[in-house]
Amino acid sequence: MQNIRAHFKQILIIASIVVAVFLLLDYQSRLKQLNEIEAQRDIVAANVVELKQTQQALQKQLEYAKSDAMVEEFARVDLNAGQSGDVRVVPIGVGDVTPTPVPTLVTTPAPVEKWEVWLALIFTK
Repeated sequence: MQNIRAHFKQILIIASIVVAVFLLLDYQSRLKQLNEIEAQRDIVAANVVELKQTQQALQKQLEYAKSDAMVEEFARVDLNAGQSGDVRVVPIGVGDVTPTPVPTLVTTPAPVEKWEVWLALIFTK
């Protein structure tokens, strides 16, 4: 009994150190989890921004699809319909016309002496 009382301070210090080590390990694991969660939060925040931009673009497309301008464009482009007062111009092709050939210039290199070729091969880099 006296042996335990004599070493009570040492046992208390060792127990305190063991508890402190466990607390530090737990703190480290919580910090690691915090970093992982913050990284995931940043990824989700970036996705939210991207999705909001997509939503805005889709809302603009929806507004345009409901507008009179879209109906007019569809009628003019896809249905080939015009408004009153429009004058249609239809180009008429001229029978069998052969295109005029464009002459191409062929350049011939200047004749070079053999000694000039050897000189260029030996002394030029």
